[in-house]
Amino acid sequence: MISSDSRDDGNSTSPPPGVKSILINAALMSLISAILGSILGLTFCVATGCHELVSAAAVGSLFGGWVGLFVGLFRSIRSLRELQNRSGTWMILVSTLLAGIAGAVLFFPFSEGLAMALYLALEGAVAGGLIGALLAIILRVGGMTYRSRS
Repeated sequence: MISSDSRDDGNSTSPPPGVKSILINAALMSLISAILGSILGLTFCVATGCHELVSAAAVGSLFGGWVGLFVGLFRSIRSLRELQNRSGTWMILVSTLLAGIAGAVLFFPFSEGLAMALYLALEGAVAGGLIGALLAIILRVGGMTYRSRS
């Protein structure tokens, strides 16, 4: 049996997290990302001089929530959990990559041509990657990882 203070170094076989644990972690990541997304949306709105602060915060919050949910659900895959538990740098890189994919997938359909679709996918990937990196840093500092708590 694994104690609550033991670290998973990739050599031990820890049981996979339950569905309830995965959903709670994904919801928590979605909430944190929604807050980060609204801050990012407000920052972009103020930087460009727009006056629709409420709309920017709402859209940023929805975008961040989607990115957090996507990253939270994909972090439940065993190989990604083991990779992320080994190193904080890998955790940040994997979360950034997953969030970038989620951002690109979300922005891609809102285009009217291939050039605009590629631009929006790149823009979504950059914004999602930024939120994913910040999310991973917050989670790493907070110590939120999938470890057995027996």
